[in-house]
Amino acid sequence: MLHEIRVLLNPDFEILSSVTDGVVIAAVREWKPDAVISDVQMPGLSGIEACSHIIQKGFCSAAIILTMYNDVQLVKDALRAGILGYVLKADAGQELVSAARGVLGGSTYLSHGVRSKWME
Repeated sequence: MLHEIRVLLNPDFEILSSVTDGVVIAAVREWKPDAVISDVQMPGLSGIEACSHIIQKGFCSAAIILTMYNDVQLVKDALRAGILGYVLKADAGQELVSAARGVLGGSTYLSHGVRSKWME
């Protein structure tokens, strides 16, 4: 999945680093990116917990959760943690670039699949 994310984002954004587990906090601290994209499930710390820590410590202010979980409680937890974007992997091809632009501009972005579930 990391390769696909890089392909989606690379024409519009510079990808500084990609990591495959809970070392995301150390990578963000080292690279100081404008935004971070994390999955919910990671070994050790969840993506929501990691992004919350990253935001609270001021390492990065724009964070997106990219996940297969369309769960209202997870979305609420992410938003409460200061994460501005929540994108379903199923929507990523059409929406990840827009989500990244939105959160970099300080806007909240919920992918179509999430918004449609909340409208039920």
